[in-house]
Amino acid sequence: MGFGLFNADKRGLSARAATMLLAALGMAVPAGAQSTAGDDRPATTSNSVGGVQGRGFRITASLKTLYDGNILRLGNGLPLRPGYSRSDFRITPSVGAGYGLPVGRQQLFIDGDFGKDFYARNGRLNRTRYGIGGGVLWKLARSCSGSISGEYKQRQSLLSDSSVQIDNTQRLQDYYAGGDCAPPVGIGFGGSVRRGITDNVNPSRQVQDTREWNYDAHLNFGAPALGNFSLGGVFSHYDYPRRSLFVIGSGGLPTQVSDQLDIYQARLGYSRPIGTRFSVNGSASYVKVKPSPRDVLNLVQLPSGLVVLSPGARDTYSGPGFTLALSYRPSVRLNATLAASRNVSSSSNVGARFNIRDNVDGEITYKIGPAITTALGASFDRRQYKGGFATIEEPLPRVEDKITRAYARASYSPRDLYAVDFEVAHQWRASNPSIYNFDSTSAFVTLRVKFGRG
Repeated sequence: MGFGLFNADKRGLSARAATMLLAALGMAVPAGAQSTAGDDRPATTSNSVGGVQGRGFRITASLKTLYDGNILRLGNGLPLRPGYSRSDFRITPSVGAGYGLPVGRQQLFIDGDFGKDFYARNGRLNRTRYGIGGGVLWKLARSCSGSISGEYKQRQSLLSDSSVQIDNTQRLQDYYAGGDCAPPVGIGFGGSVRRGITDNVNPSRQVQDTREWNYDAHLNFGAPALGNFSLGGVFSHYDYPRRSLFVIGSGGLPTQVSDQLDIYQARLGYSRPIGTRFSVNGSASYVKVKPSPRDVLNLVQLPSGLVVLSPGARDTYSGPGFTLALSYRPSVRLNATLAASRNVSSSSNVGARFNIRDNVDGEITYKIGPAITTALGASFDRRQYKGGFATIEEPLPRVEDKITRAYARASYSPRDLYAVDFEVAHQWRASNPSIYNFDSTSAFVTLRVKFGRG
């Protein structure tokens, strides 16, 4: 489930405005329906599905069966805990519902979902997942539109950067308000604000609890002969309430405060179709990362064995970033996409202050007939972790991950009522330290049924 501006182009926001907003945020347009190679999509990803268009309702039901040779994502150098199995089947039945109501030029929507993960061998990982949210898609004048939305969701996440899958439930809140004024030709502008809250139930994961504020502002310029440009900035503030630091407080005495992080980004984006078969979308950015507080007191053990507090300054980081998305469609049946990016973000699943991520995705899709679509794809992810620290699950701080994935997918959808998806994939994680290396083969089959209109 998901809500908000990023799918608003399907319900009233112009395609150009949506593209410009993505460029301003420095996000590459996804290459097709990117595979997750057995992973869940990141729990912090919002605005991913959207509400019902117009007046109507929608009810969906799905059944996903996943087999994974290392469903725990357990590093090869880490021991398997008693009562757990590396390989397993996970069966996830779920239902979802949505309702849309137009009010004048505005569109109100609400939707939600409910499901449960059942593990054949790792029964203690069984977990209910659900979410609910809603909002309004607004329009002003002829060229201004956006959304205000909020959602709450709860689930256990299966992600490839985990050192081990444990019985943990994540609870997420996401609130968003934003819009874009983009005339067909000329100068436009836009901005957004987002509040994200992530809480973990398992005490060993609560060090990853996060409070996030994200602010974006940008200017756009579009001309048919030149393409679409955007210039903007993003400020993100992260607070980790379960990570305590010692600092010098009032009166010169040590006191504890929560760990915080600020990320500043300035971006220039560009997008343009080239003929009817080729399109390009990209951005260049400069990123500055500042830990807060900068000056802290570190625990240091003296040769005598005595532990004392020693003053120290935490490192900042600055460097370039980029996104690039290319799409080539030589025929109505064949489509090829390539996306690459370099960005900096908080580390929400690994013991680190933040990570620098380099990513390349490629996919080729071919439509065999009106009902069958096939795809081949691969991706490479490099994540450099900064400010790493040991946790209950990770005895050695993580320095770097290199995750490679390859997959083949097929989808059968003879009508809107139902569809069947199948995928087989393999992924490798080469880590530093090497105890976190792992590889796994996965396969899943998903049956989806949809009722309603809108």
